[in-house]
Amino acid sequence: MTNELIISIVLAFIIILMIIKARLYIILFAGALLTGLLHGVYVIDFFRLVYLTLVDWITVRLLLIVILIRFVGSLYEQSGALKGFGKGIMKFFKGSILGIILPPMLVGLLPMPGGALFTAPLVKESSKHRGYSKGFLTYINFWFRHLWEYDWPLYPGIILAIAIYEVSLQRFVFVQLHYTLIAVAVGIIFMLIYPKKSFTYVHEELTKKEQKDFIIISLLVLVFLLSVIILRVEILYLLIALLILSYLFFPIKRQDIKKVLKYGLNIEIILILFSVMYFKKLLFFTHALEGFAFVSESNLLLYGFVFILPFIVGFLTGVNQAYAGIAFPVLLPFIHGDIKLMSFSYVAGFAGVLLSPAHLCLVLTKEYYRAQWGEVYKWLIPSVAAIVFALFITVFVF
Repeated sequence: MTNELIISIVLAFIIILMIIKARLYIILFAGALLTGLLHGVYVIDFFRLVYLTLVDWITVRLLLIVILIRFVGSLYEQSGALKGFGKGIMKFFKGSILGIILPPMLVGLLPMPGGALFTAPLVKESSKHRGYSKGFLTYINFWFRHLWEYDWPLYPGIILAIAIYEVSLQRFVFVQLHYTLIAVAVGIIFMLIYPKKSFTYVHEELTKKEQKDFIIISLLVLVFLLSVIILRVEILYLLIALLILSYLFFPIKRQDIKKVLKYGLNIEIILILFSVMYFKKLLFFTHALEGFAFVSESNLLLYGFVFILPFIVGFLTGVNQAYAGIAFPVLLPFIHGDIKLMSFSYVAGFAGVLLSPAHLCLVLTKEYYRAQWGEVYKWLIPSVAAIVFALFITVFVF
């Protein structure tokens, strides 16, 4: 059986598992096992690769970083600091466009599952005087909540991408940064052209707690950003320091510490991360992708493959870790260290995630505002199209 046929069977099998909504770690383990079985891998080698994946520093570092990120996000949530931070932003900017978009934008710096639902009430409250439709409110909250996933180093999708592609964080962030800026511009343009309605904005004063939460979290995030991007401090050490400082500023009760630990040490997330790295190792061990050399011979085939695979996986699952974990190990031999192709695959996958009706944040926000899908996609599709257009211009012109 040829490598081309084996990988085609494996990808078809993975897509079927995604359609029936199997757990992501089950999809990845099943895909890896099927790849190995079709290549005649011995049972002992399956276990040897498990051991090699477990002791690989890339895997260990990836697990530690994601666990620490989840600890920090959960700590802010359990302490109430995240709520105070969001309200502080909304009140400080007094109903302006900034007052509407900054709560989802800045809270979006701190990853949490279904986080868009947290900022939905803030967006609704700060935009009452503008008379936005339910669909447009859903779009604003969802779109501005996900601006940072192109380049913010606290997002697991970014961490997973640099671990699989083995590229430096600073280099990857640099080539991705303009997509966040374009996304901000697109969202603001739609807000400016939205038909205006005149309502009176009722201003509320900031409480002392909201002021404190706003200032401290802003400073911590700023120091973290400068340390990662400019000083190039190892992100693992920074996250440990951030967690300790965050706990000192926002102490929580013992029962809440248990919640933070439970959230951070989520077994399913750990299994997903491990299965991604195991899938990657097994693909290289079997040389499964060597038969696809012809893809690199044609730019049309190459860019089509690098775009379509992560886009489909992202759209079917609505999860960043899914397209990174499933598509990137498959794409790795065709990337050849090309940072533009790495970025191309990442943005393609994220475009699929943004449009996916399976995306948790999109579903929760839509249900909160009681919006219709048509109302939401009226704004979301052209916004994603603008990002994809910018992606092709970046890759083929610059």
